[in-house]
Amino acid sequence: MTSKSGPKNHNNGKRLEGIRAYVKEVGSVGSTSALMGILAMVVGLVLIVTVSEAKTFGLAILILGAVVVSLAGIAARRAVTKSVTGRRGRYSANTLLMIISFLLLIGVLNFVFWDNPNRWDVTSTRQFTLAPRTLDVLANLETPVSAIAFFDRNDVDQRPYLEDVDNLLREFSVRSNKFSYEVMDPDVEPNIAKQYGVTSPGQVAFFVNDSDSFDVAFGARYRGRNPQTGDAIFDVNPSLEQDFVTPLLIVSGQEKKTAYFLTGHGERDVVDPTSDDGIFAAVNALTKENFDVRPLDLSQKKIVPRRTGDQPLEQDQVAPSLVIIAGPVKDLMDDEVDELTDFLEDGGRLLVLIDPGAPSSYIDFLSNWGVTVSKGNIIDEEDFLRPDTRVPFVTQHNTQIDITKGLERTYFPGVAAIQFDMASMPPVVVGGQILPQQNVIEISRTSSGSWLVDDLARSKPDSDLDRQGTFSTVVLVEDAFAPLDKSPKFIDPNSAIPASLVIIGDSDFVTNKHFNNASNGDLFLNSINYLTGDVSLINIRPKQVARREILATPNEFDVIRYTSWFVLPSLMALAGIGIWWVRR
Repeated sequence: MTSKSGPKNHNNGKRLEGIRAYVKEVGSVGSTSALMGILAMVVGLVLIVTVSEAKTFGLAILILGAVVVSLAGIAARRAVTKSVTGRRGRYSANTLLMIISFLLLIGVLNFVFWDNPNRWDVTSTRQFTLAPRTLDVLANLETPVSAIAFFDRNDVDQRPYLEDVDNLLREFSVRSNKFSYEVMDPDVEPNIAKQYGVTSPGQVAFFVNDSDSFDVAFGARYRGRNPQTGDAIFDVNPSLEQDFVTPLLIVSGQEKKTAYFLTGHGERDVVDPTSDDGIFAAVNALTKENFDVRPLDLSQKKIVPRRTGDQPLEQDQVAPSLVIIAGPVKDLMDDEVDELTDFLEDGGRLLVLIDPGAPSSYIDFLSNWGVTVSKGNIIDEEDFLRPDTRVPFVTQHNTQIDITKGLERTYFPGVAAIQFDMASMPPVVVGGQILPQQNVIEISRTSSGSWLVDDLARSKPDSDLDRQGTFSTVVLVEDAFAPLDKSPKFIDPNSAIPASLVIIGDSDFVTNKHFNNASNGDLFLNSINYLTGDVSLINIRPKQVARREILATPNEFDVIRYTSWFVLPSLMALAGIGIWWVRR
């Protein structure tokens, strides 16, 4: 019997082949579309995360990519179902689940740390760790403070300096939600730069919003352009953090403290930066600590108590937070002694830098406040600045007092011993308590290899004439209710304001020649901040940048470069092939 279905079956076969070809084509297009969709989603995510200005565009690409992937999955649903339910699909599903779980974990951690920012400084010199005083200022900002760093981000000459400024300002903003900043090109926004008195790139303006209060600091000092290359020249600011805290204090409304340097007795020069014997560097550092530094001539000015400092002052009156006596060589007049005594009896704060062989009026004045200054100087044969034994290094500090915070070694080019005897201090009754009339505390002392030598010209001790021992070089007198020649029996704690003094047996250590060496400057500034009651201002100091460079010959550098380019990636690829071969 002859079959008549041949042509029909032939046609059906052609249709099946056409369907298979169509499905294959659809599958190919679907795979391509899925890959394009995934790529679009990745691009969208990258734009959202990295480019804040293109977040909307990135979101649109992300959604479009998700739609394309979904349509590709619907078009090739059979292939998708087979790949998911098959053995390979199960392995892929497990891998995909692990990837999704990892991404979700990263997302949760990112969310948690975004709301609770913590930064770790892993540099050896704690380069990005803010000083306690800086943290204190930021934590106590009552009004929002903003800053504008005037730099051109596109200028390669400015980028290294901008990076330092940007890092510090970002750390400020992380530590306080009341501080914000932005970077602005002064050439693009000249009117805003002019508004804050900015005349060159590298300056940073700090201001309070909706207020006329502002102050400008140097992030880097612009020196002009190189006439040969045209490159911009900047000087690095080594005390960046300190210089940024000062305008924060100013614009946030904190009142400046006034420090008066006594004049008229041959004291150290405070205005000449070129003189090795002057103390301009110390005065300059003090202004950066937000002090208003002024001279005090007691023949022309009268000191009034600090508690009346909020009242209008007469032209011949001053209400200092602190008086500093730095290396006098002429005696005080009797009325000047009375003036300083009244100042202390009213709760004044006094820093005395007294040299060996100082005028007798200062010796007598200080003895009335519980301390005796030696006539000679200290020679230390054990720990001294070579080659002069008359310049002792001091490393023994009283760590119970905040003055010594951050101190390491200080040295004194010719230092007197500061002596005191608490056992003989007369008692007074303060609010029912029996206390010493003055409390004298040793701050620093020399080593056991020290001698007290009366002859200032001698650098060798004489065991028959000189006394060996450890000697105090810095002392603190606090809770001083009255000078010893008055000796009151009862003190009213409601009206009495005890005085505080720091006496240092040398003034050379703070001169321009020595101020920035060892911890000399720190001792001076810490003493002042302690006396004025702002312990938190101890201690913001410039951090040393540790430079670590790889010194390699061209051949060694080529080995490092090609190893990182080819060897390590090749090892990773071989490891992957090995794993695939084992698990295939």
